[in-house]
Amino acid sequence: MNISSLIDKIDLFEEQVVDSGFVRDIDAYGTALGQAETQSNLVALKAIAEKLRSALVGIEASGLSNALDILLPNAKAFTDLDVRTEIEELLNDPSVDTATFFSRLNEILGRLRTQVKSDVNNVSQVKDVFKTYIPEEDTSGSEADKAVLSIILKDLETIRSLKKFAKVLERWNRTLLLYHQLVKSEPPEDIELIAVQNGSIDVVFNLDVKVGLDLTQLVMIGLNALTAYLLYKSKVRDIVEGFGGNKKLIEMEAEREKLMLENIQEVIEKRALEQHKTRKKEDRTLSNEGVTTKVQQISKTLAEQLIKGNEVKLLSAPSDDEHSGEDETTETTDTRRELRRYYTEINELKQKLDPADVKLLTERYSEEDAEKS
Repeated sequence: MNISSLIDKIDLFEEQVVDSGFVRDIDAYGTALGQAETQSNLVALKAIAEKLRSALVGIEASGLSNALDILLPNAKAFTDLDVRTEIEELLNDPSVDTATFFSRLNEILGRLRTQVKSDVNNVSQVKDVFKTYIPEEDTSGSEADKAVLSIILKDLETIRSLKKFAKVLERWNRTLLLYHQLVKSEPPEDIELIAVQNGSIDVVFNLDVKVGLDLTQLVMIGLNALTAYLLYKSKVRDIVEGFGGNKKLIEMEAEREKLMLENIQEVIEKRALEQHKTRKKEDRTLSNEGVTTKVQQISKTLAEQLIKGNEVKLLSAPSDDEHSGEDETTETTDTRRELRRYYTEINELKQKLDPADVKLLTERYSEEDAEKS
């Protein structure tokens, strides 16, 4: 198991549970439930339950459950309690009286508080152990001019067969080498595979630091466009229903949806060209040969993978020349957190979509893969 990847999972836990104020909030809810005026106020009780439900939805969308399965493999974590379902059942029960609502919510919150505090302690102990190995990891796993990234493959069409899995890895390998040629003049080295994580399809590899940081920014551009598309999709059904069957308006919305989906690849392509031009000004030996073709292939692969739900993560990176003088640890941490925010928001938006819409979202690429098989 790669240490950088494990530290990333610890950071995710701390961000979602501690830094977000979740631990503080559930303590505050517990204090509020201990007050008589709250216990007899159904509106106040429902407000607490709804806030707790909302926080758990965000935690679930962040992928923390999978991270805790790896960090605490021999223990149950709070994400295994399925508290969100219990709270939703309580909120959706029209017949429950105030006393019963309080009793059930208090019991649920009590179990959650106990488990969260246990998890905070356990993860802290794991972090203390891993801290010992971080310098060693930085020396051998992340060289001075290398960034450590990972590709997390979640799409079932990708990982359910060895043939498709091998094809996707080959496509990623080709795309990363093309991208290296786009932003750096030195010949790319073979991409060094550090690990394929146990328990998940999480491919960890080394990449030149400038290339890795540029690639991370390119991914975030694509995620921003994907977020916009999903926000639109979450509302379009209600919008279309308001058209009263107007054929022209329905056709316009269908065209808008098509353009927004295509825009994910287009914004990646545009930014990749901008990155090439920027790097060309810094490095006159950077080749212009086949730039258009390279950019098209790179943007196509990235758009495909992001739309399918596969993730690209920056695990660690030293500062490059243009960022010298800045706090490299803070910069890398901020970038990693921004990536996580995108993935969490995207996962939350996908939960709001009809399963048929999610299927349509990836269908165009699945059909294309089938034709190439």
